Amino acid sequence: MIYKNNNLISQLYIIWDFDAAIGQINSTYPYNYHEELLYKEIENVEKILKYVFDRKVPMIFAITGFSAEKGIFPFHFRDLIRKIYFEGHEIASHSWKHEWIPFLEQEQLVKSLKRSKMILEDCVGEKDIVKGFVPPFSRPMSWLTKGAFSLGDKALGPNFKCNDIQKIIPIVKNIGYEWMRVTYRTLFEKINNLDKPSALKREWYDESGLLCIPNNYVGFDNKAMDVINLGIKNQCDIIISGHPSGLSRNGSENIKNFKSFIDFVIKKRDEKKIEIKLLKDVK
Repeated sequence: MIYKNNNLISQLYIIWDFDAAIGQINSTYPYNYHEELLYKEIENVEKILKYVFDRKVPMIFAITGFSAEKGIFPFHFRDLIRKIYFEGHEIASHSWKHEWIPFLEQEQLVKSLKRSKMILEDCVGEKDIVKGFVPPFSRPMSWLTKGAFSLGDKALGPNFKCNDIQKIIPIVKNIGYEWMRVTYRTLFEKINNLDKPSALKREWYDESGLLCIPNNYVGFDNKAMDVINLGIKNQCDIIISGHPSGLSRNGSENIKNFKSFIDFVIKKRDEKKIEIKLLKDVK
């Protein structure tokens, strides 16, 4: 069912995929691991928090549950997670150890989602505050009932029920999550080369009580600002995502772009053209 909100102006939601040490280890390719990058990502989170603190910009941090376990820094950082939460940001699950979801059996996904939700909430000392799930690697990207198929979700067999967004929705919902970020392109969009931001106006779906939220853009460059303007023009809600580690690289997520982007959205907020919100507050 298509989800419709009653907002008078566009709502902007900023999501960080905070992979942390376990995520970087699991996603390093081709095995070019560097320990200093673990510290750099955490330093970047501190920079993000500092830059938005006085500007009152709330954001969503999807964090791997492994990071909230008790242990040694920089593999575990419970104090930082508490700081994120108590400075007014939302904590979401990025799975327990940044698994490639399509290759998990159903019971493995259940354990990952339960463990990450439980330990993140234990870390901040409050129950039922983790309401969202952001799949690692933005996988699966296949949503067969919507006409979307990706070769990267190619795990086969009766035990592999996690290679299709439609199949994991009831699993996520039954554990107690209320929203999930989804990333997909239909075969029609691929064939006709409809890409962001031209195909940005994607519907939000309420699927069996789980709000499925499209990922509209990754990065903070000029294209991200085009996405914001397009969302304002069409009066639709906007999801912009980034990775804390990206602030140290030369791509669209770098620190210079991030600061310019935040200043841009604050200007739009002051002009009452957008609101910057948290997904836990979506009704």
